[in-house]
Amino acid sequence: MQQNRVAIAIIGAGTIAQTHAAVIEKSPDAILSAIVDTNDAGKNLAEKYHAKFFGSIEEMLKWQSQLSIDAAIVWSIGTVIGVSGVWASLKPPEYFQGNGEWRGGLDGGVILINLIHEVDLLQYLLGSIQRVYAEKAPSIRNHEAEEGLAATFRFQSGVVGTFLALDNAASPFNIEAGTGENQELYPFSGQDCYRIFGTRGTLSIPDNKLWSYAEPEKGRNSKMQNRALDCEVGDVYEDQLRNFIEVVRGTEDPVCSGEAGLSAVAVCEAIKESLRTNQPVDVPGRYT
Repeated sequence: MQQNRVAIAIIGAGTIAQTHAAVIEKSPDAILSAIVDTNDAGKNLAEKYHAKFFGSIEEMLKWQSQLSIDAAIVWSIGTVIGVSGVWASLKPPEYFQGNGEWRGGLDGGVILINLIHEVDLLQYLLGSIQRVYAEKAPSIRNHEAEEGLAATFRFQSGVVGTFLALDNAASPFNIEAGTGENQELYPFSGQDCYRIFGTRGTLSIPDNKLWSYAEPEKGRNSKMQNRALDCEVGDVYEDQLRNFIEVVRGTEDPVCSGEAGLSAVAVCEAIKESLRTNQPVDVPGRYT
């Protein structure tokens, strides 16, 4: 069955690469062929999983050319009006030391390391973000990178949103702890971190609680009820790998396209510009 397995190269041997490598090793449909990184962490990871190691993408592509690497809301909440979100966690000092020293520099920070994934998910749920405004939160580490911010979003649909992103606050309110997707780094809390507000109800995520009025009463003086919506539970990394393999095989579309990823980058660059200028910033282009 080896010939039917999809060969995968991991580019970047950061913390999350360890998880991806372990999931790939367990998969009967994939094989880890190469690791690309600029430091010893990548070399050590490659040795652990018996993969090739390369110091640059160019080196890996030269090698690859000689081989064959393949490289909804289920209950109506009415018209969506707004969304609030938070990603808050206390990153320990060692996170910024050694090979992680760059995380405290201008290429690091909570925007490009964490908030970018939240933006990606919010746009998946609610469509393109059109305009942003951000205020910087207090810093405690004296790093060049921002440690936190509060942002407002206007979506193309007219939906408005707020988001708080902090990597220097003790908190269980982040998507990783809420879902339990990576409990070695974020112990399970089960807490919500997004709330989507509609004309008929409010949905919190990832606990999937729907708040609505008992029919026919509606209004502030009516009691609200909540129920937890059924949701299929799985390993997000295994699901991600399965979709990636099927995309390579041509049997599925990607859950997250390259255009969607680029759109999240554009939104985060606009947020960084807003922090610099203290002004609202329109997000250039349309990528989704």
